[in-house]
Amino acid sequence: MPSDYEKKLSNRKYPSLITYSLTLGGGEGAAAAEESGRETTSVDLYIIIVRLIHILGMVVWLGSGIFTIAFLQPR
Repeated sequence: MPSDYEKKLSNRKYPSLITYSLTLGGGEGAAAAEESGRETTSVDLYIIIVRLIHILGMVVWLGSGIFTIAFLQPR
């Protein structure tokens, strides 16, 4: 958090900032967002897809590194 956030945020923006931060962790925050009428389904789906791409990319990167070190380098 910046040290001068008091200057950048007005008192009207605090409730929306709190609501947004509660939605980031899921659980109670997601319930609070649903009560306020915000839609979180598309964001959750987006995050799941991005995480799967990230994990699959890591598996390919690590697998190619192990393959290179274990099989190609000794030959």
